[in-house]
Amino acid sequence: MGKELHPGYVVTVEPGIYFNKELIDRYSASGLFSDFINYPAVEKFRNFGGVRIEDDFVIEEEEPACWVNIWQILFQKLKTSGIPPFN
Repeated sequence: MGKELHPGYVVTVEPGIYFNKELIDRYSASGLFSDFINYPAVEKFRNFGGVRIEDDFVIEEEEPACWVNIWQILFQKLKTSGIPPFN
């Protein structure tokens, strides 16, 4: 990210890994990226598909760390805000 984060900013982090059978076959056959990819090891996962984890983070003034559960934080802030119907 090329931007300084400030309190109130929200970011989503989405690490993931996907196994695309067509690309595995094509790259493995041509030896493409073989310095970086262990194709026999990847072959074990060809039917796995993939996985992605999404976490939302809200940047807070009080701590330099981010909070993972943005919805819980938002609801708590709304409850203490005095704004109906949350108060």
